[in-house]
Parts: sequence; structure tokens; C-alpha cells
Amino acid sequence: MELYAGVWRRRHLIPSWFMQIVCALVFVAVGVLLLVAAASVQGGQPWSAFHDAGYNYYGYSGDQPTELTRVSGAHALGLGLGTFLLDTLEIFLFLRRRLNPVLLLCTACLKTLVWGAQFIASVVGAASGSGAVLDIIVGLLVAVASVQQLVLGAVYTHRKRRGTLHARDRPRNDDARDVYETTYGGTGI
Repeated sequence: MELYAGVWRRRHLIPSWFMQIVCALVFVAVGVLLLVAAASVQGGQPWSAFHDAGYNYYGYSGDQPTELTRVSGAHALGLGLGTFLLDTLEIFLFLRRRLNPVLLLCTACLKTLVWGAQFIASVVGAASGSGAVLDIIVGLLVAVASVQQLVLGAVYTHRKRRGTLHARDRPRNDDARDVYETTYGGTGI
């Protein structure tokens, strides 16, 4: 496997990883809390008395809010764990100097797609009156960090395709050094 030492700059990758990991851990915590709350409600079965008596919760039967909470928790937990695992893989390969630009581009595409869809769904939910501010903020932060990695991965993948990824591979043009065009449009004015 090819080494990619000196290709990546830490100032480009570390802020994105930091934002993604922090936001992913927030999503994991929210997901775990939602799953625990759903299991607590399901275990105590406080809804069964209301359900049997004909009561409902905002038009839903007694078990539907518990199922919605369980699905939301699993969704948040899956998003958070998936992002955390992809970032951990990227960091591990970066530290071993094996982070391929194509791999970074692929993982950035995946994260941009998933978190972009999450952000759009959050905005649509907020427009309908049921969105959470934390969901919008976290979705926006991770989507922006993913787009930044996407652009960076695309630039370095293009350089790899052209054969100019490493500084030693770039052609030097010593003749053109310190030569500036002094005319406008080639007229010599």
C-alpha cells in the first residue's frame, strides 16, 4: 500500500474530524437516551391503562409514541455510530500515513449524503412545527464539515489522477519564475 506522507495537512482534516466526532457523540447520547426512555416506558407500561380507558396522546394510541421514540433513538444512534466509525477509520489511516485520497472522497461522499439528508429532514420538520433546534444545528455542522472533506478529497483525488499528488512529482518551471505579463491583451500598451 502506498504511503501518503506529506500529502495531507492537519489543519484541513482535524477540524472536520473534531466537529464530526463531537456531533456524532451528541447523536449517540441522544439515541441512547431515547432508547432507554422507550424501554422504560415499555417496561412500566404506563400507557396500557390509558389505552384501555380510550385515552390517546395527541391523536396517537398509547403504543405509538413509544414506537416513534424507539425508531428515532435507533436512527440517531445509527447516524452517530456510523459517523464515528468512519472518522475513526480515517484517523487511523491518516496516522499510519495510508489515507488514500480516493478513500477520503468516498467516505466524505457518504457522510455528505447522509448528513445532508438529515439536515434537510430537520429543516422540513422544523418548518412543519415538529423540528428540534439541536437537530438542525448538529446536522448543519456535520454537513458543512462533510462538504469540506468532500472538496478536499476531490482536489487531492484529481491531483492523484494527474500524477501531481506528491510535491516531488510536480513539474518545476524555473524559466517562468519572476516573469509577469505587463501588457493587457497582448497589445503592448
